Amino acid sequence: MPVLIERINSADDIEQRRALQVLVQVVKALSTRRLSHDRLMFEQLTSNLYEFVIELWNGFTMLYFQNIQSGLALQICQSNLEKAMMVLRTLRKLTIYGFQKPSQTPKPINFLKTIFERIKDLLECRLRIKSAPFDYLPLLERHEKFIIKHMKVLTEFQEFHRLVFIEFAPQVLETSFNYVFFEGSRLIFDGNQLSMPHLVIHCLNLIKGYLLNSTGNTYNNKPTDVENNLADVLREFFTADRLSFIMEKLLMHYFLLIPSDIERWEDDPEDYVTDEGGDSWKYSLRSCTEAFFMALFQKYHPILTPQLVDYIQKSQSLQLTPSSEINDILIKESIYNAVGLTAFHLFDDVNFDNWFTSQLLYELKIQGSNFRVLRKRIIWMVGLWTGVKFSKSLRPMVYEACLELLQPSEDLVVRLTAAKTLTVSY
Repeated sequence: MPVLIERINSADDIEQRRALQVLVQVVKALSTRRLSHDRLMFEQLTSNLYEFVIELWNGFTMLYFQNIQSGLALQICQSNLEKAMMVLRTLRKLTIYGFQKPSQTPKPINFLKTIFERIKDLLECRLRIKSAPFDYLPLLERHEKFIIKHMKVLTEFQEFHRLVFIEFAPQVLETSFNYVFFEGSRLIFDGNQLSMPHLVIHCLNLIKGYLLNSTGNTYNNKPTDVENNLADVLREFFTADRLSFIMEKLLMHYFLLIPSDIERWEDDPEDYVTDEGGDSWKYSLRSCTEAFFMALFQKYHPILTPQLVDYIQKSQSLQLTPSSEINDILIKESIYNAVGLTAFHLFDDVNFDNWFTSQLLYELKIQGSNFRVLRKRIIWMVGLWTGVKFSKSLRPMVYEACLELLQPSEDLVVRLTAAKTLTVSY
């Protein structure tokens, strides 16, 4: 290790880069060992190495910022960015696996505090790269990946050190809400087009982690003082107005199908239908937003249920025809998606039987070119509600609707969804 550190401090660029690559692999290999003796050795290594790696991370990142600001050659900027990224990979392993009790050591806590400001600086720098008069656009993809690497430090630390990470709840909630729903979204949107979906995924998963861990998961189900503090933070943050604002953003923006969704629909129908479970919330924006919405609704359903019922009533008043605008169809599809996801919380507030017979059956039969997305969503929603609250006398009508949607002339995604509904409804 002393020889490796000496090579990292070398003035030769290639030698320094190769040494950093070796350091990444050495730390990665050592961090995977789980025997007590090996873990103790890795903790000792972390104690000796941590400050040095922190200085490298700060140094290369600041040098990279200066390169961009000074308009230096693209190759120089790329070199320092790659070095900073390799150091961050090392730092992530040391931070997550190198401290048995991170709360008792100020070094990792201070590092995590710095990350929030560093992400903001990198997002601002991203805007400069996109508008720079120099040819920095080839740098943009790696720069965005560098930002996501910082977010991974937070999400992985939350996963492995849940109670310690509760300390950062106020900062995480404010930062994530700002980037995903509020003014900070200007940094990750190009007009109305989301340009950094993976940042949104990490932000929502961080908030969801707090929502799911705030109900008490300790011995005898008695929440600790730390968890009680989290409950207080969540209560103060998620006001009724803020919850209403988040629901509107989810339903009227993030849940709406976009052109890339339709492309996936057409290119690989089977994958589009099946990519809705498992761990898809970790990498898919749509699955992530849906999982976040369900966690939010489960936690605050007394507040959110009346608001969602209002959206349902608005959708019912919106009468569709084969010539309806695509935006009206997508809005309905989004609301129906929310109703399906929250069926177990809505069964006492929504008369689904009446809704099915008076409107949904009619909309299933509309054959306009854009209505396949609505047919898919309706039959999916019906499948969920048949397992929650649905009259047995109406099931033959569901079977008939499914059989009609299984015709060879129907869109394949709709047919696959109808087959699922027919299975669970039988």
